[in-house]
Amino acid sequence: MKKFVFSSAIILSSFLAITAFRTATPAVKDNTGLSPLQGTAVTKWEVDKVHSNVKFTVTHMVISEVDGSFRDFTGTIEHSKADFSDARINFTIEVGSVDTDNEKRDGHLKSPDFFDAVKYPQMKFTSTSFKPLGNNKFTLTGNL
Repeated sequence: MKKFVFSSAIILSSFLAITAFRTATPAVKDNTGLSPLQGTAVTKWEVDKVHSNVKFTVTHMVISEVDGSFRDFTGTIEHSKADFSDARINFTIEVGSVDTDNEKRDGHLKSPDFFDAVKYPQMKFTSTSFKPLGNNKFTLTGNL
């Protein structure tokens, strides 16, 4: 159950709708090695938390479903190419913000039985590849 909740339901379900992002002021990064998009004009998009959410559904004992969300999260996309082929995506969820509308269950999810929020307070995703496929489709790979 841990892996299902963590990997398939949470990380990107609400994150990659570009309309849920707002653009920050474009910046030009220098060639000092500080930017993964060296020496280019970079557009940075930030998750617009007012218009975004991170939700999940887990099947419980094959007979019911439990819905939940994470209330505290951040995310950015940085790119310099119009097709996003050089996009760098970062997304962070604060594990302690899990909310299933049941305090006892939320406490259990934060415990070492599930997320172990004290030991692992954040879930982070960093992209390693973003490949446009055309027709508004893409493949995305990264590290958790």
